[in-house]
Amino acid sequence: MGINDTITAFYNMVLPAVTTIEGKSDIKIVGSARRRMSAKEAIPENIHDIEFVMAHHPSTLMHFDLLLKQGKIKKGHAWGEKYKALIFQQIKFDVFFHVPENRGFQTWLRTGPSDANEWFVAHIKNNAPYVVKEGFIWTLESCVWKADIDETGKDRGTWMPNAQSVKIDCPDEWAWFELWGMPYIEPHIRSEFIYKTYMTIGHQFGVPRKLIQPPPPPPEQTGLF
Repeated sequence: MGINDTITAFYNMVLPAVTTIEGKSDIKIVGSARRRMSAKEAIPENIHDIEFVMAHHPSTLMHFDLLLKQGKIKKGHAWGEKYKALIFQQIKFDVFFHVPENRGFQTWLRTGPSDANEWFVAHIKNNAPYVVKEGFIWTLESCVWKADIDETGKDRGTWMPNAQSVKIDCPDEWAWFELWGMPYIEPHIRSEFIYKTYMTIGHQFGVPRKLIQPPPPPPEQTGLF
């Protein structure tokens, strides 16, 4: 069985249980396989691993536990609610789960390439009016500064969200690139060079107000105490 057949078999095995709260299927191949498919290139038979992102849902997690119990997959080094590493037909699969608020960011992050992602995240950390922490995006003004003074006296701290921080909804990759003031970039041409090209002097980050979610209301008091 070739790699394309293995990927298709895994997709068909998982798809019935991949659903969102709204009851829609939501699963996408990412990583180097997606970048190659975007470039209309064949996925190499000796590829090291295959990566998917899919919607987080209790039924999906239960389905993976059932596949494990049935012996159709083998557990890898991680088996959590946000990430599962597993073996299917002698191929390593990495499965990442997202929720509606971070679907776009997680899809971009897991598509890679990793060196371009690392540069991009480091750049926006010092320049963007947003904070990327805990797998979500937050408005800068709603976060708090956490100081970290090193041995030279330099503050290497960072902005951190708290219970009052305002989360930004990032439902897809188009919204993600819009947030950073860039057009949508196809997976196969994403690179550090491309990102640097767009983020030159004079670049302006996007401020899509429609993507900002208000903080949750305080709980209602149901009794005297």
